[in-house]
Amino acid sequence: MDTATASRLRQKIHGLLEDRQRLEADLLEVRVLLPGPLIPHYTLSGGKRRREPAFYLYRKEEGRKRLLYVRKGELEKVRRLVDAHQRYRDGVRRLRLLGTEILATFKALESSLEEPRR
Repeated sequence: MDTATASRLRQKIHGLLEDRQRLEADLLEVRVLLPGPLIPHYTLSGGKRRREPAFYLYRKEEGRKRLLYVRKGELEKVRRLVDAHQRYRDGVRRLRLLGTEILATFKALESSLEEPRR
């Protein structure tokens, strides 16, 4: 049994568990999400180019693709909600990776604590 390795692995586990708790708390604070990317359109229906793009929210509803027009006055709010959705998805992805890393560290701890066979 290697006590130095076991101690290092325990410290790593404690750090990972703290990271996971912080991440879970952050994810639980989210209240509103808006899935789908914002897509700028620079052309008008006649093919002319706009000076400023019109923004559309790309959504899938009932298996169909839809573009929902976003008014200029609502653009920043929609952008914040779309960004929040992306951060939420990234957080869930990070949470999954943390769980995998915690389990792998526990397995390494288990093997460091095993008595050598005689």
